[in-house]
Amino acid sequence: MLIEHPTHEYAGPRADLMGNTVGEIRVQRLFDDPADPGRTWLVVYCEPGARTWPHVHRSGQVLHVLSGLGVIVTSGERRIVTPGDIVRVRPGMWHWHGALSRRPFCHLAVQGGGSDLVWSEEHADFPALASEFAEFERSLDGERL
Repeated sequence: MLIEHPTHEYAGPRADLMGNTVGEIRVQRLFDDPADPGRTWLVVYCEPGARTWPHVHRSGQVLHVLSGLGVIVTSGERRIVTPGDIVRVRPGMWHWHGALSRRPFCHLAVQGGGSDLVWSEEHADFPALASEFAEFERSLDGERL
């Protein structure tokens, strides 16, 4: 049995996130087990307003919200997520996620290892998407915020 204790103090920047995020995102890798190279367990800490760039996971991803308020955006949906929510992102589904502008956000991410993560260049209009999301976020004032 392995037991880990997520804490911001053990989190740090990840090389594969450099240049693929907006704002400060720190990551704590859990269960670094050479016997299970096909799965990666991460606790991700997003400062207010921090987000990933659009990407896909070839084998999908599961996110479990631990604290704060977050957003997950796909090409067809925008969802606010709160502690306790568990999100399944299907394999190959384009998405991005991060913190709302006023609060930090922390989630557990379980995803494939190795080259499972592919940053999406087809959505070079991310700044426009982020601006559109800011407008959406303003429209939610008072709702689950």
